[in-house]
Parts: sequence; structure tokens; C-alpha cells
Amino acid sequence: MTHAFKVGQMVTHTPQGMNVMPMRVQIVRQMPPQGREPQYRIRGAFDGVERACGESELSLGETGA
Repeated sequence: MTHAFKVGQMVTHTPQGMNVMPMRVQIVRQMPPQGREPQYRIRGAFDGVERACGESELSLGETGA
């Protein structure tokens, strides 16, 4: 399965199952899939915190933040 987002790309992260606002993040690294879902290492644009997430939690849309 191929990754939809490229390293360096700015995207919106909307964590699943968490009551938090979507945030702008930068793709830091493409990681191997977990099951059939591509995974990414991302860095928050505002907080600078790195985290891992699945592709289903990412979109190209802008946030209001």
C-alpha cells in the first residue's frame, strides 16, 4: 500500500476517539503500515511534539487554528 502524503507536507491531524481539536502537522517520516493502513511520524506545527498516527487520521483540509 502506498502513502498518500509526502515527507515535509503540511496536513491536518484529527485523532480518532479523542476529544481534541484538529491540528496542523508536518509529515516527518513515512512508516510501515499497521495492518493495511499506512503510518506516519508527524510533528505539530504549534507545539512541535512528534507522534505517530495512521493515514485515516490525516487530511489536506485546513483547521481554524
